[in-house]
Amino acid sequence: MSAYNKGGRTWRTILIKSPISDADLVALARYLHDLLRDESIRIVDDASQIKAYEDWDQNYPDAAYPFPEQWVRRHHIATINKMLAPGGAAWQLMGGSAHPTRPESKIADLE
Repeated sequence: MSAYNKGGRTWRTILIKSPISDADLVALARYLHDLLRDESIRIVDDASQIKAYEDWDQNYPDAAYPFPEQWVRRHHIATINKMLAPGGAAWQLMGGSAHPTRPESKIADLE
């Protein structure tokens, strides 16, 4: 589990085996959010480009760190993040680009 700070927030990347059911993904997200309460977490199913993705994120918009777009589309399963929601910000589990049924949309509230 690698972690780094950006914009006053700690970001962490978690590697899982896939496929994973939505129920198991939600259970994992709730566990991780309880364990790492104030951290934003990306969940991926392949380790080969984690460093490139984190380097891109930490150094954006520096062109020396390209966005690994194809890897993200295939392996970014979900994100745990504090999102704008009705009534204010809320911790949510969001589908990643590679989520099979809910890419880039809310899967569950975590609080």
